[in-house]
Amino acid sequence: MRTAYWLIIVALAVLVTGTVATWRGARQAAASAAVVTREAILEAIARQENIDATDDEVASEIQRMAAAEPRQAARIRARYQTPERRRALRESLIEHKALDWVLQAADVQEEVASESPLVIPAGL
Repeated sequence: MRTAYWLIIVALAVLVTGTVATWRGARQAAASAAVVTREAILEAIARQENIDATDDEVASEIQRMAAAEPRQAARIRARYQTPERRRALRESLIEHKALDWVLQAADVQEEVASESPLVIPAGL
């Protein structure tokens, strides 16, 4: 999970900075982009790529959540009756769509950094 998260951060950094030639460059780009939150990056990507979530998608997501938790279905539907909650769910859907876009657009290339074996000091 931690590796997958790091790869997503690297992919976002590459997308935002527009440059990276090597894995080392990607790590440096990710480090320099670390001051920007994941949400802000995904929001910017969604804006740039015109990614949105429709009212139907929000309603479908509420239905999906209610179907996944039948005992809590009424509570789930009630929770999303307010405009604020629907807006928050819409923003979450947009973030997920933006992340899906990043994963589809990413061109991950593996490189062997070194032929020597990794040595981990005792005590770590």
